[in-house]
Amino acid sequence: MMNRIHKFLAWWLTGLMLLLPETLRQRFLHVPDRLTIKLDGHKFTLKLYRGNSNEPVDDRSFLQDDALEKQSTLQWLNNIRDDNTVIIVVIPRQKVLTKSLVLPLASESNLREILGFEMDRQTPFTVDRVYYDSKIIARDTDNQNLQLELFIVLRDFVDPILDEVRSWPLQPKVIAISHDNTNEHDNINLLPSEARPPSNNNTDPLTLGLAVCASVLLIAVLVAPLIQQQQILETLKSHVDNSRNQAKKLLPLTREKEKIQTRNQFLTEKRQSQIPVIEILDELTRILPDDTWLNRMIIRDNEVQLHGESDAATSIIQILENSALFTNAQFRSPVTQNNATNKDKFHLSTTIIDGNNES
Repeated sequence: MMNRIHKFLAWWLTGLMLLLPETLRQRFLHVPDRLTIKLDGHKFTLKLYRGNSNEPVDDRSFLQDDALEKQSTLQWLNNIRDDNTVIIVVIPRQKVLTKSLVLPLASESNLREILGFEMDRQTPFTVDRVYYDSKIIARDTDNQNLQLELFIVLRDFVDPILDEVRSWPLQPKVIAISHDNTNEHDNINLLPSEARPPSNNNTDPLTLGLAVCASVLLIAVLVAPLIQQQQILETLKSHVDNSRNQAKKLLPLTREKEKIQTRNQFLTEKRQSQIPVIEILDELTRILPDDTWLNRMIIRDNEVQLHGESDAATSIIQILENSALFTNAQFRSPVTQNNATNKDKFHLSTTIIDGNNES
């Protein structure tokens, strides 16, 4: 039970580690050593690589029939490797058949199974006679095609090598393809998954746990100011919304105030533009003859209408025209005779002179 819990935690922490940047992940993840084994004719060559290094730190070689050198090499293996060392059997490229294929794009999800079904149709061999793998070259989404390269090696060539390596005893995990005259090999694994040894967890759970805690703290340090700024922004937004609502409530009052101010200004201007009635009465009292009296006076805007009686009504027009306060005097109706008083009844109008009517 504890072993299962340990494996689960290791798997879970490994997944979390993938969230870290590559440089940090490499510090915390333990990269296993690699041991490459290559048979060239009757000569075995073994090379040991540490971690991510592309240069071997040690190497050994021996002929198949040299029992003494073989024993020395196996002793060397016991001293330099651990249980996590990845054993890679390297196959010369000239022993590998390659073929370019075009398959439907939908086949990518079951690519290995489909290649197994297509093996005897695409190659001279049946699937049980070969080890194989593939590399996707391109995905043509327009034509829904998948372009790939198929790599095949005969089991008759590889199985004796695997049997020899397993007798040392080592468990190969990868069958790789070597480039000619180089130590590099393609990222291809011809060994089927069912023939590979179970993967050992290469990550120390305690180290991963500390790394995850450190990552969480780092994220908290980075995110906390953003959360705080977001809270401040929300608070300011709330204040702005409240101010906006208050402004909406005040807007009708502001408009009403503006209307009142406009009316008051209009009345003020109107009063300022008109001559006071007392001045009009004073002017009429001063200029009209003593035999003339008024029984009605109407003031509308800048016009004054006079109703009254006089001994000589026609002379009143000239009197008003001579005044500095009136102009454009004229009768509004014919002059009639009042038989009771023997005076002329008149109805006339005149215009008040102010700053707006002066010419």
